Amino acid sequence: MAGFDIRNDTIWPLEISLGMLSPLYWGLTEPAQTFSRSTGAVWFTIQATVALDHKEHITTAGAVFDVFKNILFPQVMLGNWLINGEMLAGSHGITEDVAQALGAKRPITIKGRPLDEMSTEDAIAGLQGIFTHDRSRVSKAGCYAGWSGHKQYVVSGGPTLQVRAGGVELVSGTPLSIVKL
Repeated sequence: MAGFDIRNDTIWPLEISLGMLSPLYWGLTEPAQTFSRSTGAVWFTIQATVALDHKEHITTAGAVFDVFKNILFPQVMLGNWLINGEMLAGSHGITEDVAQALGAKRPITIKGRPLDEMSTEDAIAGLQGIFTHDRSRVSKAGCYAGWSGHKQYVVSGGPTLQVRAGGVELVSGTPLSIVKL
């Protein structure tokens, strides 16, 4: 059966989705794991969003509402209240679980300052500067599942960790990308 295999080559958990007007398939995919879905021979937009809190933010109700707002009320400005990865920067912090999963045995720093010693405001500002829109979310439209077999894609890039004296530095890295193999 046709479908997709999308490997997470980042160091972050990703919420990966396949959608048309809204997400139809989605799931949380850990680093080095693959998001696999059998879909039939149709066209999709692949989207990947960094999920620092290890939670899915796409919901069935949210996906249905996306269709509703895109088809019935496209002229209405609804803002960011629909949680679908839109508010990543500033709303999630690096948790101890993430730090341990990344193998950080020394403190994670941002611009030389340990993250766990920063005020909430400074930590959010630092994370917002690193997890910019292009480094926390990516989409690729026009992905065809084909008639047989799964199409192979990889998500890579995003913020990364570099070993520095006294800790592990969180740096911007490169923009996220989705590439067909």
